[in-house]
Amino acid sequence: MPDIEKMSEEEIHKHLAQRAETSALAATREAGERYAATHPVVGRWRVTTEGDVEGRTTRDLGVHVGHVADIAATLAPLVHYGLDFRPEPEPKTPTLRGGADISVAVHVPDAGSAFDQMTPEHRAVFARAWFSQATAKHVVTLEVRESNHYGCVLLRMRPIR
Repeated sequence: MPDIEKMSEEEIHKHLAQRAETSALAATREAGERYAATHPVVGRWRVTTEGDVEGRTTRDLGVHVGHVADIAATLAPLVHYGLDFRPEPEPKTPTLRGGADISVAVHVPDAGSAFDQMTPEHRAVFARAWFSQATAKHVVTLEVRESNHYGCVLLRMRPIR
């Protein structure tokens, strides 16, 4: 602590201003730490571009999962001004009731036109390979069959009771 009696009036004002700034920064840091405790920087985010008054529209860049800085670095080339990050809740999985078998035609996402052009038998083989990479959480049995619907396979499932 400086000796105030040896300071000029200007030095005292400068010292008090520095102390006030230091105190304000400490309070801001503490507020940031409290925010971080309840708002993780890693998560699932709906990201949009920042809009403006010059006629550029806000663009929805979709849902991204990860650290805000990693996502921002990836999306930076798409931005005029800035990015807006909003927490995006996990989609709710509908509750299945156990019992009867379920059959539904499914199109394999992003498999491209090659998938659509395959014969039903080849589509079923392709889809079996895709579905085999992980176990479904809500069904006991999963069978992939050929489908009469264009570009689809038929899933036959029995939900967990």
